[in-house]
Amino acid sequence: MKKIDVIILAMLLMVGISCKKPKVATVVPTLSYLSYDHLYDINNKDTTGLLKIYFVDGDGDVGMNQDEAGVDFYSVLYHKANGVWKRDSLNYNYRLPYLVGQGGSGAMKGEILITFNKIIVTSFPMPYPDSVKFQCYIVDRAGNESNKVFTSPIEIR
Repeated sequence: MKKIDVIILAMLLMVGISCKKPKVATVVPTLSYLSYDHLYDINNKDTTGLLKIYFVDGDGDVGMNQDEAGVDFYSVLYHKANGVWKRDSLNYNYRLPYLVGQGGSGAMKGEILITFNKIIVTSFPMPYPDSVKFQCYIVDRAGNESNKVFTSPIEIR
């Protein structure tokens, strides 16, 4: 009889653990760097960069209304000069579209795709740096600033 009691107890424990509520995302947005892809012209020179960032926001208040002034996606440019990373004076900031979380919790997650054009490369004096990287973060409608993520180094052609 003892073996049956132990088996039943073990099964109840497994069911109890498996029914545990999932972690709720924080109301402060969280970012993760996914990728940066290049598009090149016919001369194999950079023309466009595609930055992909993954985000999670527990209360789903990411993005801005069209009638609001300002930006909510921030990207700070760093360039490598003589083997040392230096923060550039230029920032490339954008407005995210007004997003609303779906479902009962209001939480949302998804991908942000930012397109950088050739102006980034041509903003440097000659000679161009070998590589650049971006530090990115967002601010939600409640004013919560996400964590800051860096891209991997991006080779400039």
